[in-house]
Amino acid sequence: MSETPFFSIIMPLYNKQPYVKRAVNSIMRQSFHDFELIVVDDGSTDGSIFEIPDNNPKIRLFRQQNSGPSIARNRGIEEATGQYVTFIDADDYYYEFKLEQNARLLLDHPDIDWLISAFDLKSGDDSNFRGFKNLAGAPINGEPIVINNALLDLDISGIHINGLCVKKDLIWSLLKGFREDIHCFEITDIMIRCALVRPRVIVDPTPLYSVVDVPNSAFKSSENKTYGSRRMSQLYIVLNNDFRRTVKHYENKGMGMCFSHVAGLIQSKKKDMAKQYLLHSFPYKKNGEWVKYFLRCLIPAWLLNGNRN
Repeated sequence: MSETPFFSIIMPLYNKQPYVKRAVNSIMRQSFHDFELIVVDDGSTDGSIFEIPDNNPKIRLFRQQNSGPSIARNRGIEEATGQYVTFIDADDYYYEFKLEQNARLLLDHPDIDWLISAFDLKSGDDSNFRGFKNLAGAPINGEPIVINNALLDLDISGIHINGLCVKKDLIWSLLKGFREDIHCFEITDIMIRCALVRPRVIVDPTPLYSVVDVPNSAFKSSENKTYGSRRMSQLYIVLNNDFRRTVKHYENKGMGMCFSHVAGLIQSKKKDMAKQYLLHSFPYKKNGEWVKYFLRCLIPAWLLNGNRN
């Protein structure tokens, strides 16, 4: 590893003891060797850190009180010495050619500051390919391509953080890292902000890593989804104003996030908060879907659940 490695790989770690050794080993087996792995233990209590080798010069371990994945990733970015930053969640793993493929594309396009790559989603014994789509929903297949305006020609949602490679100067100096006030949809948020600042992106439809579906991920928290949805709805409003050519696409995305936020409040028995949001903070023109959710705020819980006892 050089003093300034090509890649700094950031791994936030919180109670992933059964998986983390596999993730680390997948990095150590990479065919491209100019990297450092920065592990930020976010207050694990299950012995996860004992799975991290303590005698490998490529690995740097930092520890902090439990603060959430965004703060852990930001700590890793701050400590990174590499030219490019990329990521891995501790329950996932890279294919052995992942970094080599990323490096080749970045070196072939030195004027582009970030790239994204596809992945396989593993759930039990099943594996499903997850690639990219344009705004019309058509898949982007074949060889890696350069998209000149990501927000006009690419559906940003659903892109996994493991597939992002970005210059440290872009993600840290310009974007100031991940937003630390949300614990869900923060990945979509960082992708959109990358696209706003640097519209050109390399898109690699080749699956280069596996994302493993585990039961205790932060994304599955209903509270995180509820408040993350509201944050994302606000971001889509910005896109509505800035990208008139795609206003309907982003309006639909934003409205969907608004209703997701309301649904989360209702499920959490916070109907008054949901009603107040719909009446006073809903940022779009009210439609039939709005009426449906407003009525759900008024209908008693026993009636919604079909239980009259």
